[in-house]
Formats: sequence, structure tokens, C-alpha cells
Amino acid sequence: MKTITLFAILFIAITNIGCQKVKTDVNSDVENYISLLKSNSYESEYLPDFIPEHIPALMKYRNDTLLISNYPHNPISSFHGSDYKLGVLVLWTIESIRKTEISGKKHPMNRFPSLNPVLKSRDSNEPGQDNNNSSLGIAAMAYYSWWNTIIPFEQLKSVDPLDQTNLNWF
Repeated sequence: MKTITLFAILFIAITNIGCQKVKTDVNSDVENYISLLKSNSYESEYLPDFIPEHIPALMKYRNDTLLISNYPHNPISSFHGSDYKLGVLVLWTIESIRKTEISGKKHPMNRFPSLNPVLKSRDSNEPGQDNNNSSLGIAAMAYYSWWNTIIPFEQLKSVDPLDQTNLNWF
């Protein structure tokens, strides 16, 4: 009887070792993404499959004005700007996380939160990008304030960070 019990315990232990989830380091995921963007060597046509736990690490780059020319493009958009500030791309990535969590659609095509990583004035009918530092500053502050509330993310995801600004995503 002891032999059967020992084998059962051993079997369960070996089986569970293979089933344990591998924890990923969200900071290294973000650092890798940022590094690829900064070196203009981001290869994927899609935004990363980030989750809300990646947002704090992304927030560190929200004000970065480095111009990036190689970044994920929404394939259904016919408009493609040339260069975007890293901070705008980071905020667009955060918006992707927010919108993906709302929709629950995890397919890479559904990760694009808008047609383009373009901040534009709400009162403008022009599709051109509002790529100045003041727009980035306003949006960065709005996302920072949004993220640093005491509201749980399950409720926070339904709040548009740009709602109290004159900006939105194109």
C-alpha cells in the first residue's frame, strides 16, 4: 500500500511540475519593446500582446520625444505618418491594452486602438497628426492621472483617459 501511495504522490508531483505557469518579467517585456522601437528595429506588424500589468513600465516613457520611424501600423489604415514620438507610441500601446481589455478580443488585428498613433484635436476635421510637444504633454498627463487613480482596472478600463482633454486618437 505504501508503494502505491508513493507512486501516486510521485506521479502528481511530476505532472504538476510541467503544468506550472511561467511568469514573465513585465519590465523586461516593455524594455525589449522600447529598445526595439528606439533602434527602429521593431519587426512585428502588430502591437505587443501586453496586459494591464505592463502599464506601469510603459508609463515611464510617456513623455519621450524621440522620433521613431519603424513601428506597428494598423493594416486597415490608408494613412501612414512618417515618424512618431516614442511617447505617443507608448500611449497608443497603453490605449491598446485598455481597448483590448474592454473588448476581450485578443487577436493581434484587434489590438489597434485606432487607425493610427495620431493625437488630434477633437474640434479638427483634418486627419493630419497633431504631433507637437504640447499635445504629447497633455495626453501624457491625462494617461498618468487616469492610471494613478484608486479605481480598480476592471472599472478604470471603461474610462477614456483623453475624455477631459481636447484630444483623441485618429
